Amino acid sequence: MSHVFTVQAKATIAAPAADVWPALLDFKTYSEWNPFVRSFIVTDASGGELEPGTLPSAGQKIVMRTNMPPTLTGPGSREVRCDITHFDHDAYRACWANNEFPSWFLRTERWSVLTQEELEDGTKQTVYETQEAFAGWGAYLVKWFVGTKVQQGFTAMANALKDRVEARPPVPAS
Repeated sequence: MSHVFTVQAKATIAAPAADVWPALLDFKTYSEWNPFVRSFIVTDASGGELEPGTLPSAGQKIVMRTNMPPTLTGPGSREVRCDITHFDHDAYRACWANNEFPSWFLRTERWSVLTQEELEDGTKQTVYETQEAFAGWGAYLVKWFVGTKVQQGFTAMANALKDRVEARPPVPAS
């Protein structure tokens, strides 16, 4: 997709990807730690809310409430609806696209990816990377009016995920 602008964030987390991925997918706790995405609900294709803990998959939908600028207060001031286009639990990758507007006006595509690295001492760390590309005429409006706040939100979420995972004890190996 050719785009008008992209926001992105990255955080290196001192934990293996197997510890970071569950924290990222624990949507019911977002209001506790995520200053940008205050709530995140996965629904089936018809909009029915899935049971908490159900692993998302392509073809399902997302309803999230965001705060711009990011803050841990309130339920979120902006509701966003997206279609899940890709979810690979084994490779720690997820993608969704905005479905609220005609595609000629505004299209977005957001990716979240975890990459695990092994350090010289044998410990593992994970790089969390997320980015969202904005396309269409409406992307100019988003960029001019709230682009900086969206970038602040992405950065705040990446940093909060790092803090959340690093503050928790490691998951025991099975």
